[in-house]
Amino acid sequence: MLCIVLLQFEVHIIEFCNHHKNDPEAEFSDDDDDDDNDDKIKKDVNELRQKTTISEWDKTFIQQFSVHDGTLFDIITAANILDIPILIHTLCKSIIYLIKGKSSQEIRDIFKLSELLDQTPDNHSPSSPIDVKNK
Repeated sequence: MLCIVLLQFEVHIIEFCNHHKNDPEAEFSDDDDDDDNDDKIKKDVNELRQKTTISEWDKTFIQQFSVHDGTLFDIITAANILDIPILIHTLCKSIIYLIKGKSSQEIRDIFKLSELLDQTPDNHSPSSPIDVKNK
């Protein structure tokens, strides 16, 4: 399954990386063990907030993928496995913009959460796996 996901998005990931190859490298987290002072952390967070826009090229790139068919989450998974932080960050920003300002019901509809939440162990949908051990 993992190889299929990676191969499915190989061309897209290479295209994204080629487009962003000359971008300055950004730090998205501070995972080191040093003792940063709070002012520096606040400054870093504020600088990241200023860079939250998505370029037109990135918007066009992201539109190839969909929440509804799962391809957006699949390419996020592939970017995570391949450790491409700028791609992960860009894709996650697109999800933030997708749900920003939406009601909880609208978010449930976007991600089809109502359908998932309705699938209780006693109420399987036709497409959900059935636990044969308990039957």
